[in-house]
Amino acid sequence: MTTSTFTSTLPGGAVTTITEVAVITPDVTDTDGDSTPTTGIGNLQTGSAAPIVRSPGFEVFAGLLVGGVMMV
Repeated sequence: MTTSTFTSTLPGGAVTTITEVAVITPDVTDTDGDSTPTTGIGNLQTGSAAPIVRSPGFEVFAGLLVGGVMMV
């Protein structure tokens, strides 16, 4: 269950509060309007979240190239 509360000031200075309560059941399969079924079951990330680690050779080469151009 999630709860969201929003407050706003109306014209004239009155304050209004809107509270939304949503009950989420994880075992319900639903469609979100684009004909792609969505499920409440979580899924672990299958790809890498971090960039692929490579050797510093490219950075060294780029640094030498920039340094050489600056010396000319």
